[in-house]
Amino acid sequence: MANDVGPGGARRAVGDDGRRVVFLTGTPAVVEPGGPELPAGQVVVRDLTASTTRIASAPAGSATAGNADSGPPSLSAQGRIVAFGSRATNLGAGDPRGHAQVYVADLRRGALTLASPSRAVAASQSAGNRPGSSAR
Repeated sequence: MANDVGPGGARRAVGDDGRRVVFLTGTPAVVEPGGPELPAGQVVVRDLTASTTRIASAPAGSATAGNADSGPPSLSAQGRIVAFGSRATNLGAGDPRGHAQVYVADLRRGALTLASPSRAVAASQSAGNRPGSSAR
């Protein structure tokens, strides 16, 4: 996988086989002809073989972009997994107050998973309230 910083500090990455490219939109952009305009700061994946483009920083099963900035993206060597940070509150079980969280998008399964706990969960766990643990 090649991670790179392009003009203006735009982050992008390419899978080892060169099929998929992931990048962060630097300005409002239309990803597909006739599609909605995306706000700046969205993680987008372009499949050069299939000639398709999709938003990685969108709720699972949705073409709607996250409601806040995301990035910078990283792409697995196989081009299947995209990891990114986001302050969006509409990506699933993230922090409703908009604290930055880390998400993992599985492009094959179409799944978006929260990879980092919210600050409230982390604070609760550090106080000994981990699932499956008992207080002494």
